[in-house]
Amino acid sequence: MKFEDVVAAWDGAGEKPIHPFDPDSQEFWDLGWAQAEQVGEYAKPGARVVDFGCGNGRLSIPLVGMGYDVLAVDASQNMLDALKRRATEVGAEVPTARSDGSDLGRLLGRKKADVVIARAVLIHHDFAGVERIVNDLAKTLKKGGHLIADWPIGAPVERQTHLQVTVWDAGRRLEVARGAGLEIVDPADVSVWRKV
Repeated sequence: MKFEDVVAAWDGAGEKPIHPFDPDSQEFWDLGWAQAEQVGEYAKPGARVVDFGCGNGRLSIPLVGMGYDVLAVDASQNMLDALKRRATEVGAEVPTARSDGSDLGRLLGRKKADVVIARAVLIHHDFAGVERIVNDLAKTLKKGGHLIADWPIGAPVERQTHLQVTVWDAGRRLEVARGAGLEIVDPADVSVWRKV
């Protein structure tokens, strides 16, 4: 799916119809906390973390609670509005920015990110969109910084509907990552990459 189609789907549907878990459930938020804890393997509290495709704040809110310097980024204004509502409910202050990633470097300014998270983002986009996003995100990382992303490999499939997930050939995924200046740290479907 083209980037604009993905954003339009999230803007049009809202939180509940698209998430596989009910965003009002404890299970949903527990998963967010567990995924946010992965950042601790790559950066200490106080480090600059960008949650790209932050949605309603499932990771951003816990990351702020863990003491990270977070910028929550999404191209969907509806998702950013949902994040702001949920952050207010729990008394968290989460800085946000609306972006498709292409202007992320400008938004961050001189302070590059220690970690960029793109959970449940790349799986929604077509191959060209993923390549563009990965390049944009890699540019925002400081040398030695990490990208944590759902970027599954297997028999290649390009998402055409909301019921599909884009899956990459392992060699092509590695080629795109290397072209963006990234080296592999963990090749799992939720892969970790280091900026070289």
